[in-house]
Amino acid sequence: MNIGCNKRRTLAHIVCWIWSATLLVLSSPCLATTIVAVRTPDAVVIAADSEGTFKGGNKAQTRKEVRKIFEEDGVLYAISGIARDPGRGFDAAAIVSASLHRSESLQSAAINLERTLYASLEHLLSRFQNEDFALFQDMTRKISEGEPEITSILLASFQNGEPIAIAISFSGTVSGGKIVLQPKRLACPDMCPNGNYTFFLGKHKAIDNYVAEKGKHFAMSPGDATRFMVQLEIDAKTPGVGPPIEVVRVDRHGIKWLPKSH
Repeated sequence: MNIGCNKRRTLAHIVCWIWSATLLVLSSPCLATTIVAVRTPDAVVIAADSEGTFKGGNKAQTRKEVRKIFEEDGVLYAISGIARDPGRGFDAAAIVSASLHRSESLQSAAINLERTLYASLEHLLSRFQNEDFALFQDMTRKISEGEPEITSILLASFQNGEPIAIAISFSGTVSGGKIVLQPKRLACPDMCPNGNYTFFLGKHKAIDNYVAEKGKHFAMSPGDATRFMVQLEIDAKTPGVGPPIEVVRVDRHGIKWLPKSH
């Protein structure tokens, strides 16, 4: 594959690949992660690291292995950023699952999810400000330093004879001492050139450095490319990104989980 151009969009950084795919980079301000998803006319392939970062209250920051890609009724979804806060009743995976059950298509599920998740995140951020001001200040600092993403969701499925991938990103701006949410949604194939796209959710500095140093040629399949890019962040010891790497593919034959790499 070959990266051929650099552009800027409101939702993310975009870079062209040899099959005319594009990289969508979404960065979380709180919990690091690296999730890569390639959408081609034949399939969607998703790879993710498995290190979860937990912080808040008076407790020290901790890490443990977690799932970042989920499967339900023929739909894959991946979550980056703030994913769960049991003490405050926030669970992004549960919100995604409920939206899928209420919807007849992935597109309608994405619309329902954006609306529901917006309200849930707005409530959660308000509680952070009132109940865990240290965490809230850390979030506002990261936003001011150029890491505005709060939570990002990637949905993928094979419906009506084609693979579909939809990214929903919630970024934040600081206004009047509050974090104001700004949702963005990108659907492929509807909004991607030539029907190809590659999404990166989470940390991507090592990926950017690799491209700058080695060039923009990647002679790999989408499955190998997703795993390779996640491994770049692990090898760079990006905080909050660690093994094993999960890789999963959805196409006309269904969902297939590939072997983990450690």
